Amino acid sequence: MNLTFISDTHSLHDRLPTIGAGDVLIHCGDFTGRGTLDDTLNFAEFMAAQPFTHKIVIAGNHDWCFEDKRRNIAEHILKEYGLIIKRIKPRIHASGHIHEGYGKRKVGKTLFINACVLDERYQVRNPPIVVKL
Repeated sequence: MNLTFISDTHSLHDRLPTIGAGDVLIHCGDFTGRGTLDDTLNFAEFMAAQPFTHKIVIAGNHDWCFEDKRRNIAEHILKEYGLIIKRIKPRIHASGHIHEGYGKRKVGKTLFINACVLDERYQVRNPPIVVKL
């Protein structure tokens, strides 16, 4: 199985080189430029046209319409284009980005990891985080 990952297209997905075809396409967030429903519709059309067996979409911090009263409409748009909405509670949620937020924290059954190795001054400060399953 081949997994293809893209992220942070910010409504510029039409400028991407050809992604190709495959088993699973995963967009890791920030697919809208301004968090609008129009951006979401345009993105849904783009994703529907991609020749992948499965498609996974993660709303990012710029995809604001999934965080406010427009959420149901935004989810409906994705569903109309065959993108299934599924809320999950993962065992591990790993990210970076917030340099000063390095570390682990358990909330409920989910282990949140910020694995940023650099501090806010872009100095290497933190070791890799290892989790044994």
